Amino acid sequence: MNPLKPESLKTNKIILHTLIGFLLLTGVSCSILRKSGGEDHAAKFRSGANGVADIELELKDNNRFHYEMIIFADPAASDQNHDTLFFKGRWWVEDNDYILHFRRRKKPDLHALFSQQYSPATTIRIVDDRHIRFPVFVEEVSIWGVRCIKSKNTVQSIK
Repeated sequence: MNPLKPESLKTNKIILHTLIGFLLLTGVSCSILRKSGGEDHAAKFRSGANGVADIELELKDNNRFHYEMIIFADPAASDQNHDTLFFKGRWWVEDNDYILHFRRRKKPDLHALFSQQYSPATTIRIVDDRHIRFPVFVEEVSIWGVRCIKSKNTVQSIK
């Protein structure tokens, strides 16, 4: 078989494209496994009954999260409107910790939401003004002083 014949070039081209495709798929798969540890860490943290706020932190399968907090009005106040906070971002697992990266557009005050003052026993650590981290094995977290219980991503949204 002469390597300069058109049939030979066509075969070599097919082999080369197959090899490149395989390498790309392997690289993407390894990257995803490296970020998530190869496990399904998607979860939902949701507040129980309380008089402060309804809170939901959902870590979705696509490595995105949303955080929603409906702050209840003070029963003694004349204005009974609820305030709602909603933030989005990306999450991943690193060293058995969830790492949450809040989007730039609507950056929350993480020190206010995850303050040690309101949650002295919290496992959530503030990394910087856009990142928090906490262990994947925790069954509950404290957000704004409200206990939020972990479940798999099957509970309906609070909306």
